Amino acid sequence: MAEQENQIVQEFIDNNQALIRNTEEIIGLLENIAEIHNRKAMPFYLLNAQVHSSLSLCLLSTLRDHQVQAQLMLRFSLEAACLAAYSLHHTQIENFIVTDSIGAKPVPEIKHKVYKWLKQSYQAESEHLHRVKKQINEYYAHGNLFASLLTIDKQTHVNNYFDRADELIKQSHIWELGNIACLVFSLIYKTLQNSPIAKSRKDSFEQFEPLLAENQRYRNEFLKNERLAKWLLK
Repeated sequence: MAEQENQIVQEFIDNNQALIRNTEEIIGLLENIAEIHNRKAMPFYLLNAQVHSSLSLCLLSTLRDHQVQAQLMLRFSLEAACLAAYSLHHTQIENFIVTDSIGAKPVPEIKHKVYKWLKQSYQAESEHLHRVKKQINEYYAHGNLFASLLTIDKQTHVNNYFDRADELIKQSHIWELGNIACLVFSLIYKTLQNSPIAKSRKDSFEQFEPLLAENQRYRNEFLKNERLAKWLLK
């Protein structure tokens, strides 16, 4: 299966290098989006590393034809992104981790506080993130028949380890990941502008703008396709 995965990944990369590179470079910007000179930014540093690595794993899972796995990593990255943005203004590590007799564990009520803050402070990003998470929860986050259909061969009715081959849908998933990474970049970049513990790198937005424009060009091309137009206009 590992050998087959390598073949699937390499063939798709060979045929879609520019599209993949655009998404990969947008994700890559998040790794060095901030200048940090304050030890209070440790929660942000750690959470932002989760964002970058999880989006990268989402890209890899998409390339490997494992869409359920990709969507689970995407959901994880979005939750980490919300926490990372929140940590730029709520710096105490006790907001995120508590210690009991067993050891360290996440603060259970933190997400409720984060989403309330996000809705009040960055409403547009909050609503967009909510729509993406809602779709993931509906289609991919739990076992269901829809997700099971992704691996059934239409001709032989055999269940496969990999998703059914569909070049166009896979291309659209790569584009969409880049588009969501643009949303995450926007959220963290805006949050950095008023943070007392970190600031955005001077050249990060200059690097972001052409990548965003290229991502939008791919969207415009996908809108011309009848299979994708209705979905992309939602």
